[in-house]
Amino acid sequence: SESEKELTCSICHEIFRDPVILSCSHSFCKECLQLWWKEKDTQTCPLCMKMPSSTDPPVSLVLRNLCKTALEERAERAETPIAASEALCNLHAEKLKLFCLDHEEPVCLVCRDSKAHNSHRFRPIEEQTQYIESQIREQFKKLHHFLFEEEEARIAALKTEEQQKSRMMQEKIEALTKKIAALSETISATQEELRADDQKVQQRPLLEDPEVVSGALIDVAKHLGNLAYNIWNKMKETVSYPVILNPNTAEGHLIISSDLTSVRHGSKQKLPENPERFDSYSIIMGSEGYDSGSHSWDVEVRNDGVWCLGVLQESIKRKGQLKTGFWELSRHDGKYTAVAPPLPCKVLAVKTLQRIRVRLHCDKGKLSFFDIDTNTLIHTFKLTITE
Repeated sequence: SESEKELTCSICHEIFRDPVILSCSHSFCKECLQLWWKEKDTQTCPLCMKMPSSTDPPVSLVLRNLCKTALEERAERAETPIAASEALCNLHAEKLKLFCLDHEEPVCLVCRDSKAHNSHRFRPIEEQTQYIESQIREQFKKLHHFLFEEEEARIAALKTEEQQKSRMMQEKIEALTKKIAALSETISATQEELRADDQKVQQRPLLEDPEVVSGALIDVAKHLGNLAYNIWNKMKETVSYPVILNPNTAEGHLIISSDLTSVRHGSKQKLPENPERFDSYSIIMGSEGYDSGSHSWDVEVRNDGVWCLGVLQESIKRKGQLKTGFWELSRHDGKYTAVAPPLPCKVLAVKTLQRIRVRLHCDKGKLSFFDIDTNTLIHTFKLTITE
């Protein structure tokens, strides 16, 4: 701030520590000035180079108290973050008390009533913060539950294998015990023959060495090999992540958020007529395409107006009318419809949708839509993915 600049030492560029004032009215930290003079041949003012009236200037108590106050205020500002409700709107200089769910930005009360936010949904900023916090906790709760179940399943598999190996070893021990008993009987019989006949007995064939039991050890590689990677790979199926939109494909009426994760309809913009861009339908594609594996996204939609959500072939025609090559869930005239030309459209028995999970199984050829709030299936398309 300007006040801090007035209290800054021109040698160390920090707020004065034990400030002294020279006869030329320039001020410095006492220690900084002494170090400066030690390196110079003459003891002049570091700024104006005038000779001071004294080489041992006194500490200014007034200036030191001002510096102390400035340091305390700086520390207080660092420890106390500015609340969102105290921030001011750049357009109207009013406090930002609301959060626009459509534009995903904090707004003031004047913004709420303006044309730019007509028919938009709002939440108090405090509620939005609580909502985001609850979503974070919910996501971590799901991850914790997944990891707990995975841990229990792997420990159970380890114990099952241990029991199987124990049973196998017990069976081997019992078989070996029987062989030992049979051998003891043979030895006893041989001794009886020797005593009875008192003659040499032909050498009997030696017994075979005990069989080495295979598979007796716990399969360590199966339980510990790539454990973290295997769990992460399995966890990917349960985790949803935002779709990064490709602005180069957006039709002119679509306005994209700065982080490329949301889109809304607005006034037509003048955009480059590049080959990737749609020109007849309000469509925008994601930045990544998939032809294998399983993928899932969570999407927030409005419960009014017209919108479409789905997937399409990368080779789909970008200019003019679209006749086929896309599968979508759409809202129009208050009704939700499953659309996949050339098949007939199907009106769905759905009342209100706000959060939708899109799940694409490329290998199974399935595209499913789920209502996150009710945890119910909305519709599933059968499709063949070749690109």
